[in-house]
Amino acid sequence: MVTEDKKPNGWTETFATLISSCEQSVQNYRKAAMSTANPELKRLFIGYANQRTRFAEELKQQLRASSIVLPPSSRNLQWESETSLNDCLLAEETVLNDYRAALTQEIPNRAHFLIAAQYSLMEKAHTRMFKIARDLEKETAAV
Repeated sequence: MVTEDKKPNGWTETFATLISSCEQSVQNYRKAAMSTANPELKRLFIGYANQRTRFAEELKQQLRASSIVLPPSSRNLQWESETSLNDCLLAEETVLNDYRAALTQEIPNRAHFLIAAQYSLMEKAHTRMFKIARDLEKETAAV
């Protein structure tokens, strides 16, 4: 971490990656919500899509507060037209890895706290989804 008065090179690229990851997650969760007939999963996916929308906006606000223009994203993750819970879990691993990498960067303190808070919530979401997937697999195996 660095103090607020320093602007290290490269941290805007880190933010661009995280924003792109969140935006891709929004698309993934929305597709998953449309692909499932399970109302509980549908609500869960919509809730996580909304959360990732909020996370991307918080990251963008952090950049605007620092008077930084976001470079265009070169990252474009493509999802299948139908997305399952397991697809979401795999995609979230990528996003969590992006956040872990960001937390090792030298970035302003406020940005670090924001990323750490978002990462914590994402970990909880991932754990919850993993448990749901495991429970669904048990139900399927029992049938």
